[in-house]
Amino acid sequence: MKPESTFERMEKTTWLRVFEDGIWDIAIGLVLLAFGLSVITGMTAVVTGGVVVGLVSVAGVKKGVTEPRIGRVRFRGRRGRRLGDVTWLLAALSIAGLLVFLFIAWTARGAAPAWAIAIRDHFLIVIALIWGGAAAFCGWLLELRRFYAYGALIAATLIASDLTSGYSLGVALIACGGLIALVGLGLLFRFVRRYPRLPTEGAVDE
Repeated sequence: MKPESTFERMEKTTWLRVFEDGIWDIAIGLVLLAFGLSVITGMTAVVTGGVVVGLVSVAGVKKGVTEPRIGRVRFRGRRGRRLGDVTWLLAALSIAGLLVFLFIAWTARGAAPAWAIAIRDHFLIVIALIWGGAAAFCGWLLELRRFYAYGALIAATLIASDLTSGYSLGVALIACGGLIALVGLGLLFRFVRRYPRLPTEGAVDE
């Protein structure tokens, strides 16, 4: 194996530091928590709107919390492409969610074949494979091992709910999302303590 150069080690350290703030962890946890609330309350439209607003605001939160402490970093080459791949993955997940909804609507008409009805009856396993696999894939793309654990936790939660006929799905999603969000909060507190704000241009020491 070719040894890493000093530049490659510095780039990898900087790359991991960008994701050290736990903000994406919090966002993923809150999305799962929101889905759990939608299952329990039935307020799907309100929850969906909150999820969209939350995901869009991630960039703003990172700009206000992360950039003042470690600066703004723009990656090129392989890591820059991987950030683009994550964006495409999120778009693909949105499309996959729409396709699953359309598939379930189609099978509900009563004219669907037996194999389609079997998939509909266990659609949580399909969602588990999609969401859990996506989290693990993001872990590989971003070189973040904790996302493998998130993928396994998400998949296990949904599969367990399916095998128990959907019992306490909302509670399970809330617990799963809450745990991931708490991990993210812990990372965020550690990040804020470890990296104080950089002095701004024109600041005067007292």
